[in-house]
Amino acid sequence: MLSSALRGTVPAALLSLALPVLADSHSRHFDNVLGTSMDLSIVGVRSAEADKAFAAAATEAARLEALLSDYRPDSEVSRLNRDRTLPTLSPELRELIGHCRRWEASTSGAFSCKLGKARAIWQQAVSEDAVPDRRALRAMARQLRSTELPEPADGAYKLPDVIELDINGLAKGYVIDKVLAAMRGAAPTASGIKVDIGGDGLYSGRSPDDEPWQVGLTDANTDRAAPNGVVAVQNLAVAASGHHARGMTIRRRQFSHILATRDAWPTQPQVASYVMAPTAITADVVATLAASLAPSDSLEWIGAQADIEALLVLPSGRQIASAGWRQSEVLNNAGPMPQLSVTYEIPKVKAGKYRRPYVALWITNADRQPIRHLLLLGDSQRWAQENRRWWRAAGRDDSSLLDGYARSTRRPGTYTVRWDGRDDRGQPVVGNQFRLHLEAAREHGGHTYQTIDIDFSTPASETLTASGEFGDISVRWHRDGGSNTKTAAVQNAPLR
Repeated sequence: MLSSALRGTVPAALLSLALPVLADSHSRHFDNVLGTSMDLSIVGVRSAEADKAFAAAATEAARLEALLSDYRPDSEVSRLNRDRTLPTLSPELRELIGHCRRWEASTSGAFSCKLGKARAIWQQAVSEDAVPDRRALRAMARQLRSTELPEPADGAYKLPDVIELDINGLAKGYVIDKVLAAMRGAAPTASGIKVDIGGDGLYSGRSPDDEPWQVGLTDANTDRAAPNGVVAVQNLAVAASGHHARGMTIRRRQFSHILATRDAWPTQPQVASYVMAPTAITADVVATLAASLAPSDSLEWIGAQADIEALLVLPSGRQIASAGWRQSEVLNNAGPMPQLSVTYEIPKVKAGKYRRPYVALWITNADRQPIRHLLLLGDSQRWAQENRRWWRAAGRDDSSLLDGYARSTRRPGTYTVRWDGRDDRGQPVVGNQFRLHLEAAREHGGHTYQTIDIDFSTPASETLTASGEFGDISVRWHRDGGSNTKTAAVQNAPLR
């Protein structure tokens, strides 16, 4: 992000472990870039060519900052917001506004570059230590949703009165993409390039040890180097978005700096997001989007996109990953992981007041402690409590479970859920003995609770015949493969 709030952000740290360097590699650190820092690496070129690439990157970053930084009063975007019109737009700002329009359309308005005036109201609220008028903000949000950001064209460009351009949700990603392109133009034979600005990065080609780049997922609330895991990426961007580092304090209350477009109010629950995507601008947008929506809504949207994966971390530390995220995860010293597949049926029931059942599937360990929630269908706490076993075991002690894991109830049919051998915090489980719990309750209907004991020391399967609110249930389990145990340099990707 390009706002002045980024000044003083802790730069991304490079954890340099013992490495066999197989190719010439060069790195350079720059301070005061976009209000934060920039770390660059290039692989497979000589020093003179690397210096040209670093110079090209610094020049491109400075050029774009002069156009797009909202904390520089002389920048093009600041002049547009202040004067409301410009006789012409630079190709870069025209392109960026085009990205804003496309992302707003593709997310049905959940992502927006039109919240500048609402953000200014919140900044004033912080300085005055007074919570803004929620009804007034809600009215402004409705007006913004119905007002289109004009499409750039040749000639003058004018902003509608209600809109102040806020490009912080995608500008840093845009700059990262452009900086890497500048480096690639200056060093076309490079076998690998890394551009990291303020913790978001784009990783092209291969790392110095001729392997994918390894990126550690950090946050602001722990001393651990990568508490949310490590991913191996190649020709991908990684972006992160969180709430604590740039949160707002008003009358001793903490508010997120991320505003929901539906009401211009800070988002709840405060979910941290990590995103992998082919471009940095895509990763930047989706990380902001995922941190602003309910986890089930953001994962549903991400699941429908090609080449985008995400990891969401709830305030409790529990993790929810998109379908392909774990394929890029690096788990050092982990052996073959438990794999479990559950195919269950919601039967058709002839009833005058039929309601779809609330369903809970979860795993407990040998000590009968809940370690992984596989499925929660239905987000009403009133009816979730009807799954009495699940509620006593976990639900009543952690309200974020419904906020984070619950999805809409499902129609009658057959569905499959899989377990990858990790607990709710993304850590590999230990041991072989576990228990699968299945529970379903239906308004104006019945209640069914079943369990299956699992022993991962031997591949096996088990089938339960239809009973009550469940149709047939088929369960298969085994251990499958080993994780990547290679020791490599880890680039930290901190939350912003």
